[in-house]
Amino acid sequence: MGAEDKPISTMWRSTQGDLTDDEWELIADLIPTYSGSGRMGRPTKWPKRDIVNAIFYVAATGCQWRALPSHYPHCNTVHRYHVRWSENGIRERVCERLSEQVRKRGRDGEPSAGVIEARSVRVPRP
Repeated sequence: MGAEDKPISTMWRSTQGDLTDDEWELIADLIPTYSGSGRMGRPTKWPKRDIVNAIFYVAATGCQWRALPSHYPHCNTVHRYHVRWSENGIRERVCERLSEQVRKRGRDGEPSAGVIEARSVRVPRP
């Protein structure tokens, strides 16, 4: 079995690391199967996991979309998905799910504290 037979995400791991199987399982149900609003159209060329890995790569490294390494889908494809998923709330749902998982490490899944602006708190003077 040569390198060309392996999925891209197992051939090479970026500096921040592509999603592991366990990480992908956490958010896979949030990522739409079809590209458009209907269930018809051109079959997708890239697995959604590779698209998500590319979006996370840009977020983690701060690189330009056009500077995506060649093993990821084309930058226009990745950017188009990023914009669409940001507009329809998928990105926020993924962030909420991941934040909840981080909070569950050792305590409840709900946030336990809030941030108070120091200038808005009035302290009575003696």
